Amino acid sequence: MEINFLFLGDLTSTQRSLILIAGFVFAWFLELVFGLPKSLKNKLYHSRINLIFWLTTFVINLILAGLIVTIVSFSISRGYGILQIFGIQGWSAVFFSILFLDFFAVYLTHLLEHKIPFLWRFHIVHHSDVSVDVSTALRHHPGEALLRAFTTALGVGILGASIEILILYQTLSGLFAQLTHIDTRLPKRLERFFSLVLITPGLHKIHHHFKQPYSDRNYGNIFSFWDRMFGTFSIHEIQEVVYGIDILKKSETREKSIMSLLKLPFVYENEIQNDPSSL
Repeated sequence: MEINFLFLGDLTSTQRSLILIAGFVFAWFLELVFGLPKSLKNKLYHSRINLIFWLTTFVINLILAGLIVTIVSFSISRGYGILQIFGIQGWSAVFFSILFLDFFAVYLTHLLEHKIPFLWRFHIVHHSDVSVDVSTALRHHPGEALLRAFTTALGVGILGASIEILILYQTLSGLFAQLTHIDTRLPKRLERFFSLVLITPGLHKIHHHFKQPYSDRNYGNIFSFWDRMFGTFSIHEIQEVVYGIDILKKSETREKSIMSLLKLPFVYENEIQNDPSSL
């Protein structure tokens, strides 16, 4: 049984990016109306740096798109991958693939970025944002973008998933990343209801709090049950969420230039303050 994914199989990287851009623009204006008070000028200035990082990620994904397509074609033509070996087809293949890729390419990768010092050097650029909003979802150092592209390609190879399933997953994952970073709050009852299965803005705000152990909680992107299963889930309310990283110097708590953020992984030791409590 084959599923008709309509136009998904014909989408180019540019067209898929346009879908995500439309979601971003919609969320950005929602924040202006319903989010925490912030002037349009400040919001534009803050988004500028994060949008530059989105462009670097877009270029990296565009360059590696051919590699991923090759892996997909190779796995399917040779009958490799979990879906091929066990004959998983139709909507079962879709659901299983989204679950697997959300765990392997996002949850596990994100967890390793926090636990392996070399990977943390690059991921810290994402956490250095002191004014988290929908644009923060785009704030990934090129080194981290390369890692995530690699783990996605590896996950697709392990699955033996079709290009249509991959595009569907990447689109959903991108939209959820924007949703979980959005600078608005759900009513507490809705927050607790949706967080039973999904990562909500409230859950991800805890992850962006500047101190441990909060920054080591809620690693998921789409589903919250990975965090529940592996003991990294937290729904504890924080009296005041403070964004950023407590180990960075005070100068890091201000908006930095794109060049200084690109260099941050390579000058990491120089940017650490001796007394984190001095923030």
